[in-house]
Amino acid sequence: AQPLMREVLENKVEVSKDEARALIERCLKVLYYRDARSYNRHEIAIVTEEGVEILGPLSSETNWEIARMVSGVE
Repeated sequence: AQPLMREVLENKVEVSKDEARALIERCLKVLYYRDARSYNRHEIAIVTEEGVEILGPLSSETNWEIARMVSGVE
């Protein structure tokens, strides 16, 4: 997930709240796909000067259709 974060943060001086949330959700989706024992549920905490907002439980939209093309791991 670090390359995804690096790609966004190295090319922008400031990231909006919506852009940051989309980036984190994209990273969580990648991490979910990479960990066979993970669970597709998470929460996101947004911390600002005004306080803390916790979103969730959330889940990522996933697509496992490509799994049929993987062989040799039965």
